[in-house]
Amino acid sequence: MKKRRGRKLNRSQKRLLRGAALAVFLAAALFCGAPERFDRLTALPAMQTAALPAPVPTPAPTEAVPREQETVYLPRSGERYHRTPACGAMKDGRKATRAEAEAAGYTPCGRCWK
Repeated sequence: MKKRRGRKLNRSQKRLLRGAALAVFLAAALFCGAPERFDRLTALPAMQTAALPAPVPTPAPTEAVPREQETVYLPRSGERYHRTPACGAMKDGRKATRAEAEAAGYTPCGRCWK
């Protein structure tokens, strides 16, 4: 007995089939009394929001730190200062201000000061 193979559906036919299946599902849900259940579900969030505390006000933005007072990290060896201690292969970096680093002859790292 020879097996009959079905025809493959293209993308638009699959999309149309999915849409038809969704329409049938929604029609069945509406016919079976789903609107009453949806009304109960939509009323639930209104009850829950009444018990929520008042929102906390956001703090005012702080003043920007002057460029010379920014904290930078200096490596033990090297000529570049970094914005974060995790930049590149820096190990055991120490904190300093940007003005101190530039006075000591350090230049900004090309990776973290872009």
